[in-house]
Amino acid sequence: MKTMRCLAILIAILLSFQGMGLAKLVSGKILSVADGSFEVKRVNPVTGGEEVVKISVNDNTFFTGVNSLKELKADDPVWVDVMPDATPGTWKATSVRKA
Repeated sequence: MKTMRCLAILIAILLSFQGMGLAKLVSGKILSVADGSFEVKRVNPVTGGEEVVKISVNDNTFFTGVNSLKELKADDPVWVDVMPDATPGTWKATSVRKA
């Protein structure tokens, strides 16, 4: 009985952290800014090649160094915490930090 209780608690803890492994950090320079999204040019940490990453923002996105997406300009260096977005090929920003 005690083993089952411990197993149930362990499973509950593991399930509560299941989304944490999906977060990523994207760092690079702003390539372009559009309504509700922006593109970052970065070096892929695996391949070493340059790539463009499309990132969407919403009302829950937290900004540091700027107040909103509208203040970001091309060539601004940024660090962005992202999660997978429902749109293929796009990431969803949870926080954006301009250097």
